[in-house]
Amino acid sequence: MEIIEKTDFTISDLNNNVKVLKEFLKEKWKFILKFSLIFSVIGLIYDFFQKPIYVAQANFVIESDESSKIGSISGLASQFGFDLGGSGSVFEGENLIELFKSNMIIKKTLLSPVIIDNKEVLLINQYINTSEYRKILDKNEELRYIHFTEWPLEPNRIRDSILNLIIKGIKKKVKIEKIDKKLNFVEATFESNNELFSKSFLEKLLNNGITYFIDYSTKKSRQNVEILQHQVDSVNQKLTGNIYQNAESNDLNINPLKQISRASGIRKQVEIQVNGAVYTELIKNLELSRMSLRKEIPSIQIIDTPILPLEKKKLGKLLGTILFGFLGFIISTGICYVKFSNKASIIPITQN
Repeated sequence: MEIIEKTDFTISDLNNNVKVLKEFLKEKWKFILKFSLIFSVIGLIYDFFQKPIYVAQANFVIESDESSKIGSISGLASQFGFDLGGSGSVFEGENLIELFKSNMIIKKTLLSPVIIDNKEVLLINQYINTSEYRKILDKNEELRYIHFTEWPLEPNRIRDSILNLIIKGIKKKVKIEKIDKKLNFVEATFESNNELFSKSFLEKLLNNGITYFIDYSTKKSRQNVEILQHQVDSVNQKLTGNIYQNAESNDLNINPLKQISRASGIRKQVEIQVNGAVYTELIKNLELSRMSLRKEIPSIQIIDTPILPLEKKKLGKLLGTILFGFLGFIISTGICYVKFSNKASIIPITQN
């Protein structure tokens, strides 16, 4: 006959196990309490030595994208045969947000001078002096005297490697995102263990990002304005010279019987008329180009800027004590449970 093994668990067994567990916990409650109190003290000590994190926050709004940046000005310019160019831009939407977190903008920001405690300092030097990098660099004779200058920075392999490490660390602390996908409001935050650095860095970061975006968006139009302005100045100079030369020719005592002597004056008159017509058209094109440039300048308005004192992120004495105490309670209870499991079997096995 085949023997079948069965495992039975009755209410009586459950009650017995609960009684054993209660008795065991009664014996170990002092251990659990002491363990929890020790962890609570550790949480208090941790809060005392923990450096606070200062959060700088700013909000700005981006002008909505338009299908045509030039509109009616473009049609008016086309009547004169003047092309104002396309209206597309690489930095639109999410690309614009990523621009602020690019290595180039962060690097330019770190190498920017700011006023902190009534002293002009580079942001990267301020960051190094208020972070663990200062101790790391001081331990190495070769790195101790590394010197950073304002943007643009001359290439240096060792210095650039340090700068890249710092950029990677800072990039993780920069957060720029839209508050709502349906809105054009963008929130930018940056946090560090130095309040003044957090504020100065975020302000400079937004300023550099907005400046670069505006320069890039209007680069073609600015070049057109500069070229047209140079042409206008050149034609104006020739026109002014022709006018003076024609006046000098008319002031000479010329024999009216000799027509050849008047040829120079007539030629100057023709040059004045031609240059005058060219000058008029160039002025029209220059004004149209300036109107286009003004319209293409993107509108990015900073709404809120970081204001001292900044928001401070820290665990806190009360919260640290409670969290660490609860952690100690969980750990000590787990230790007691393991010991209890080894001492008594929770589920008895009977064989028939």
